[in-house]
Amino acid sequence: MDARALRAALDFGLIETLAAAPAQAAGLDSLGIGPGDVNLCYAWAQNAEISNGQFLPLYFDSWDQVVQATTAFLDANGDPRSAEPSLRGQVALLASMFPTVQDRNWLRLFVQALGDESEHFYHQYWIAQQRARRPVAEAVDSLWQSLRPRFQRFLTNTHQLDGQIVLSLVLGGEGRTLNAAPDHNVMVVTLPASTAAVAEPIYVVAHELVQTIAATAINDNASPAEQRDGVAAGYAPTAAVRGGEMLIQRVAPELGDGFMRFYLSQAGVTPPASGVQAVFTSTFQLPTAIVADLARQINQALGGS
Repeated sequence: MDARALRAALDFGLIETLAAAPAQAAGLDSLGIGPGDVNLCYAWAQNAEISNGQFLPLYFDSWDQVVQATTAFLDANGDPRSAEPSLRGQVALLASMFPTVQDRNWLRLFVQALGDESEHFYHQYWIAQQRARRPVAEAVDSLWQSLRPRFQRFLTNTHQLDGQIVLSLVLGGEGRTLNAAPDHNVMVVTLPASTAAVAEPIYVVAHELVQTIAATAINDNASPAEQRDGVAAGYAPTAAVRGGEMLIQRVAPELGDGFMRFYLSQAGVTPPASGVQAVFTSTFQLPTAIVADLARQINQALGGS
């Protein structure tokens, strides 16, 4: 996977703003959306399928492509057969993500809000930040290129052969990943404010790379009751952190202490001056069977028995 410079159209800043902020803060007032209209934030929180809209930009190379595809999708009322032949694949993708009329209405407002916010604020802000943080992006790229050979066996054996790493202004320890094919992966990770934190994107890369392994470990070891009651799903964020730490310790152990301190800080825990491993383990607790399975799978992916 190649580290790429910032890309405005794929930065998650606007999307996360819409997900987390009140409607007025997200620029929705300029669209004429009042209390009686569709509430983007509420729908996002209530509908798990709609929340997958945060991954929508990862399927496209530019904001213009997003607008073109969503316009075609909405004009076709969600039916790929009614779209231009060259756009039917994109319309079919959107139809799988937003299958109902309510979903399509949400998407229409969502894209309008993104465009409005970009025009009035975010695009110029992003340009300024791109200039200011270019040395950081270059330092991250240099570090990743130096470390990638150590990750290569894991990447190969987990079918994550190639793709893009996109640096985002707003993401923290939780990245966003699209695994479309072994040679088409898009990973969005944090962009730190200074070169002093240059390793932080690598921590998030490790966290994202173990997502599939973490899901398998949970599915194979959680009880039927845990699966049924949603407890197993709650293990997923912690399993990714624990698995990422295991991977870092194996391929770049010099980053292990920093990884644990970073994720403790992300969890709101002040890292101790010493004994960080014990605090990390107690903060990110998992059933023993899941931890053991994570270690086994990571060992296998790195070529162990």
